[in-house]
Amino acid sequence: MEVSVSTQSCDAWIVKGLAQSVWFPDDVYCLQLMTHEPCPTMLFWLQKIWAQQGCFLQSLTASEISIVDLHALLEMFSLQPVAIIVIHMDIEPSRTMYQRIMECCATYQGPYRIVITSSSQQKGAAHKLCTVEVPKQVDFVLFTALYALILGDTQDKNKLKTFWDQINRFAPKLTVSQACLVIPYSNLLGRGKELFFGTWLAHLIEAPMSLFTLSQHLFARDARSFYATWASVQGRYPDEFWLAYWPEQFWRAYNFVLVMRTVGPEQAAVFSKGLPFSFIQRGWRLYQPELFVDLLEIMYDYDCRAKQGGLIVPYERLFHKILVESSVVHKR
Repeated sequence: MEVSVSTQSCDAWIVKGLAQSVWFPDDVYCLQLMTHEPCPTMLFWLQKIWAQQGCFLQSLTASEISIVDLHALLEMFSLQPVAIIVIHMDIEPSRTMYQRIMECCATYQGPYRIVITSSSQQKGAAHKLCTVEVPKQVDFVLFTALYALILGDTQDKNKLKTFWDQINRFAPKLTVSQACLVIPYSNLLGRGKELFFGTWLAHLIEAPMSLFTLSQHLFARDARSFYATWASVQGRYPDEFWLAYWPEQFWRAYNFVLVMRTVGPEQAAVFSKGLPFSFIQRGWRLYQPELFVDLLEIMYDYDCRAKQGGLIVPYERLFHKILVESSVVHKR
């Protein structure tokens, strides 16, 4: 079997896709998006753009599908001109299931297009395989492409370059996840830009992975890892931050779980921003939306009492409801 493998840089792939709605080379049905870290925000915006361009989307997780179901899905007739199936490879490459999925996609020749997100590059597995490499470190070219993906290509290039230079002085090794986090702020900066770069940028760039990990451990009910992370990050922020952060997490989790259970993943994606990737993919199944309503009511009561009398918020009660009480209810 003659194998044709091509590699595209992430920035060129995004720019061409935005300009021409061309995300797949000719005769290539399987594209691998190779990442070095979870990039849920980038994936969210990619899928939003694909939907705006008229593509039918379906998202799958490798750990939750069988090879029989995958074959059946790929054999179904699509009424959409372009249908994209996104497969998140959340299992190790050494697993037999990983290899079977790759082999299934290798010989597939339409009508669907397949995007495999993975941190392990599989070479020579397909007749024609296109790999888009998402680098560990963002340069200005990729930063500009990500800006166009998230906000549209309307920013003045000189102004954007100034914004990039200021960020790059503080974080010369900016990751894709961090870039996607700071880009929405570029249009909001005015007279307060000194405060932003001097104070808030440190929280946005240094702490997001810690906060991401914190929520991930909590929603996964990993008490040991959660409390270890909580002990290391709690003191970095004032109480006012946590009184806003946890309700935001619970509100998004409530909406995400509710919409996933009643409507479906395409509509639920709008609430996924800021939630742990593992929770979005499969962890939400462990929860009922009513739990997050209870948590929000508790947080509202704490917030009111804290503002009136300086109450020290007993966060442990909130965490206990997720780590212990909700786990017991689910097992029953």
